[in-house]
Amino acid sequence: MFFKVLSLLWLVYGAPIGQIMSSYWFHQNNDQRLIRSAVLAANTDRGLVAQLQAKALSKKIIHISQCFEIDPILFTALVWRESHFRQQSKSETGAVGLTQLTTSGIHEVLDRLSADSRRKKDQLRQQLAKCYPRTLKTIPRQIEQVDFSSWKKKIAGSPELALIFGAVLFKSYQSGEVRIALERYNGDPKVKVKFANDVLALSYWIKSSFKVIPEIPGGNSKFLASIQDL
Repeated sequence: MFFKVLSLLWLVYGAPIGQIMSSYWFHQNNDQRLIRSAVLAANTDRGLVAQLQAKALSKKIIHISQCFEIDPILFTALVWRESHFRQQSKSETGAVGLTQLTTSGIHEVLDRLSADSRRKKDQLRQQLAKCYPRTLKTIPRQIEQVDFSSWKKKIAGSPELALIFGAVLFKSYQSGEVRIALERYNGDPKVKVKFANDVLALSYWIKSSFKVIPEIPGGNSKFLASIQDL
């Protein structure tokens, strides 16, 4: 009788939970595979990223995306578009790291995370505290006297910190349509629409396992066209 009850409980509760968990792990493993492939594809002509490095980076992207509730493939596309997954990347405007943070971008992130800031976002602080408590402890309570050049060096030297700051910056803009958040992330009025098109096109392409070339309503992605031969 005892085993019959256990069997019944498993059918009612255990089997559905098992199916949900199985589906969750399938999607997570598939996302990680796609992200690892993206990291390798972005650097295939330079040999900068080995298999182990790509695997480690894909895990970081997955974890940080989950922490801040961001689509991991979309975030992957953003990082690819910004830096080709090269931590040493530095733009003409001085943006650094995997997510190409400028001084104003770093200022925005710290303003959202600083405990005494009037513009702080408690949700972002809570998410950071849950996933990266040590990082939260390094965030200054006030940003008036912050040495931003020092923070820039930290981000330039740490892939994890660059990804965390990039995720926080994007999430702070993501109150509605993803396209608008991407345009705000770039900020440059001359190229922000193109940047959003590029990231969206790249995201769709990665999700299709690099097979389907997407049609973007706002126009074709020149960036995607430039890497189609990879």
